[in-house]
Amino acid sequence: MNHPDPSHQTQRILILTDGFPPHDRGGAERIAYYHACALRDLGWDVGVFTSYPSEPGARPSVEEEEPGIRVYRSFPLNPIARNGNASLLDSITLLGSTLQNPFMRGALEQAIEDFSPDLIHAHQIARISLSTFADVAPDLKRLITFHGYQFECPKGGLYRKQKAAICEDKPLVCRAFRDQITRKFKRVDRILAISRFIEGRLTDAGHPPEKISYVPNGVPNLESRPQSGASANQSFLYVGRIAANKGLLELIEAYRRLDAEGA
Repeated sequence: MNHPDPSHQTQRILILTDGFPPHDRGGAERIAYYHACALRDLGWDVGVFTSYPSEPGARPSVEEEEPGIRVYRSFPLNPIARNGNASLLDSITLLGSTLQNPFMRGALEQAIEDFSPDLIHAHQIARISLSTFADVAPDLKRLITFHGYQFECPKGGLYRKQKAAICEDKPLVCRAFRDQITRKFKRVDRILAISRFIEGRLTDAGHPPEKISYVPNGVPNLESRPQSGASANQSFLYVGRIAANKGLLELIEAYRRLDAEGA
């Protein structure tokens, strides 16, 4: 993405994310926040479209919660976003709202009309819905960063809880979901993958390779921090949610093997 040319009108970007600080401090939401702040600091006009927090009494709003960033919040039809628990009915609603969310679509169209962006960049948007992003504003440039497997897995984790393993033999409903998203995303200009594995899964799902770019998540600059020398006693630090689909058991097993081999 180019820096704005000072001889032209300031470029305007609308970032889509399920959550945005000070609420929802997950990994994808944190990257969306860093992205918004960095572009603002480069001179872009930045807007964020997201859901409102799940605290009782919360209402849709438009406000500047972060200096220089206009934040639009709307109703998260997605049931897990509201209560954190999922019944069978919730799971069905989750699938439907990930595909289509009329509440979010209407609010997003209003935000686009109000903010008039030149570009829309989506991050993790199950609450907003993938089809909403693919369908709105066809005249605007649209790109999306996939932080997980939302393009082929309604839950986004590509993990089969019943088998405690990566889901390879997809149920019919999940295959239909994947195919629907692949068709919808023919209208999207660029798809960004944060890992080579996700890049490969996108290609396997039918997205054109020339439309996919591998762009790993950035990290804060560590050059100014003191670096310790090599140590015979290696250690690993995991930072993230404690969940089976995060691969913690595999990490522990890999560490055990390294230790056994004296690596």
